[in-house]
Amino acid sequence: MKRIAIGTLVLVGLISIPLAAQTGQERKEEIAVQTSGYISFDFLKGQRQSSYHQGSAQDVRAGVVFSGRVAEAWDYALEARFYSEGGFSLEQAFLRLALSEKIRVRAGLFLVPFGVFNTSNRPYEQALARVPLIVEEAYPRSWREVGVCVEGKFSFLDFAVYAGNGLGEGSRLKDGQQFRDRNADKGVGGRAGIRIDAFEFGYSLYRGKVDDRNSRKLILHAGDASWKTTDFQILAEYIQAWLDSPSPFGRAKCEGYHIQAFFPFNPVSFVVGRQELKYKDPFRGPGFFAPDVAGLGIDESRNRWALELLWSALPNLLVKAEYDFNREGGPKRSDDLFTAQIAFKF
Repeated sequence: MKRIAIGTLVLVGLISIPLAAQTGQERKEEIAVQTSGYISFDFLKGQRQSSYHQGSAQDVRAGVVFSGRVAEAWDYALEARFYSEGGFSLEQAFLRLALSEKIRVRAGLFLVPFGVFNTSNRPYEQALARVPLIVEEAYPRSWREVGVCVEGKFSFLDFAVYAGNGLGEGSRLKDGQQFRDRNADKGVGGRAGIRIDAFEFGYSLYRGKVDDRNSRKLILHAGDASWKTTDFQILAEYIQAWLDSPSPFGRAKCEGYHIQAFFPFNPVSFVVGRQELKYKDPFRGPGFFAPDVAGLGIDESRNRWALELLWSALPNLLVKAEYDFNREGGPKRSDDLFTAQIAFKF
């Protein structure tokens, strides 16, 4: 992916040179390349049983987006990202055709429209500094798909349906990102959202096979609701995942929710969140090797209260200070976590 990202950026730069040389105001407007991006980093300090009890500056993230029109009904977007824990990657690279003012089709690499978090997961787009527990575990971070997506936007209804290679099989659900198809089954899914005044309700679905033998089905559901006013915003989402396992192991199940309340007090806002996660998988976990080497299994139950102060230092600069009260099934652990994050958009 690193070579693909670098090569694509170079290609866009080379293409832009001859395009910029063309004359005619209308043509220039069509081919103009727009750029945007972001930079963020975190500081983490946890209690004595936390992985960050000594304090750590990490999670450096940066991204750049190139976009523009290539014809009257055609546009494109290319997004490359850097993660300090994962290096460079190509986040999105697609062409999009506007069939009408309300219907568009994109083809290529795109962020999967599942739930409320995946397509808006950049640090400057989220109120809390930490990813919700269920979002972190139910599907890959920045879940991407290579395929086709049809999007529609009407007065009260938004929808997106897609088909592509689908997710693969890893030791955990979040390890299933892949960029090629392993079987004859295509991953399919979508999201629909309805807006009624200050309220919005959404439902997301994904279905696909994860293994080379085309036998293990993965099903993901997500339901979300939000209430937004000038005085507060409340967001809630429930996610559930089912994954088949071979006999005699039972099906894997991962489910949980996150609720977030946002209270703006310019320039500092207050955010409070509640999160829960239950994850059971008797077949996978540490030591798992696809397709048939069983792991030690997964049996986790976690919850979290998150409290945060968010300072809008500048129109394009956010400073977040979040404290998480973490609780796990079993003996009580001292692993609460403080996170400070700076997110800048340009």
